[in-house]
Amino acid sequence: MGDESKIKRLIRENGPFVWKTYWGVYFGTLGATFLGIQCGIADPARFLQKMGVKSTSDMLHIFFESHVRWSSFGGWIQSSPWMANLAVAWLVAEACEPVRIAATTILVPILLSRKEKERDSSRSGM
Repeated sequence: MGDESKIKRLIRENGPFVWKTYWGVYFGTLGATFLGIQCGIADPARFLQKMGVKSTSDMLHIFFESHVRWSSFGGWIQSSPWMANLAVAWLVAEACEPVRIAATTILVPILLSRKEKERDSSRSGM
């Protein structure tokens, strides 16, 4: 509850800056995870093979086919492996939401302090 009230206070006091920081952390997480999977640094297929699934795209195809609302995506994901990697990266990014909120709560005061110091040094330099 303490973290939640702190993030709410930060949003109330610095709304746009907090949201920009949060979305920067979100897209940074999503992009880094996607690139890691795409380049083979992180290999979800190796983990899935232990569960008896051949590939990430097969697993996502099975998942999407079993959900009526998402069934039209099943074949598309299976035919586009990079889309399967993006879907896995998105799932990882979603699972990391508590970490993103904590990171935003920590980063905003640090970034605001740095921004204020830069503003003060530019004013004194004039």
